[in-house]
Amino acid sequence: DPNDPRGFVLRARTHEARGDYDAAIADADQALRLEPDMVLGLFARAAAYYRKGDYDRSLDDYTRLLTLEPDNTVALQLRGSLHIERGEPVPAIADLTRLIELAPGQPAAFTTRGLAYNADGKPDLAIRDFDEAIRRNPSDSMAFEGRGKAYAQTGAFDKALADFDRAAELAPDFAETYKARAMVHVLKQDYDRALADCGRAIALAPNDGAAYMVRALAYQGKGDPARAQADSDRAAQLGEKF
Repeated sequence: DPNDPRGFVLRARTHEARGDYDAAIADADQALRLEPDMVLGLFARAAAYYRKGDYDRSLDDYTRLLTLEPDNTVALQLRGSLHIERGEPVPAIADLTRLIELAPGQPAAFTTRGLAYNADGKPDLAIRDFDEAIRRNPSDSMAFEGRGKAYAQTGAFDKALADFDRAAELAPDFAETYKARAMVHVLKQDYDRALADCGRAIALAPNDGAAYMVRALAYQGKGDPARAQADSDRAAQLGEKF
């Protein structure tokens, strides 16, 4: 039915699942032309914009959705996460705090707000949230990884390493954990372990310039300037700067 917005939303979701984000956006646009305040249409288009990498338009749609339904917990979670990816921890914290007020039983909300506090340079508040997330869900690898980073910010390196170890056990294919653990090893001047973790991180995410940057620091610490320079150059090629 060309006048049924629900059909366009369903097709938009199908296009998104297949990776055809432009087609998904076009169908969501049509649904919203037929029903401008259709929440499902806004969700569909915001998701397609996000997957396409157009974070500005995705954010606009989540904001419009939350104007229509201010207490929509799914939209608060997604917009909060999007703010973190955009490097905007303060609005992320606001969204996630509201989410926790509305739905305090969701462990993921504490994890995500902990990530926002980390990004905002507030490790003590981050640790509090990660503690709560882990209490509610002891298998939350992101909470352990995030708490490890928070402990590292405070200089509690042994606690950080213990959390990174647990995160790696729970999610062994997540490159960020190895990179973060490598940085702590560098700070502890344990360069061989740092190099091993950087190797794992780079194997999992070969285009992550920050992993090469950390490995360059490890090679520097070991007194290998040639390899340090090679990794520094590779990090620069990938957009990282010392």
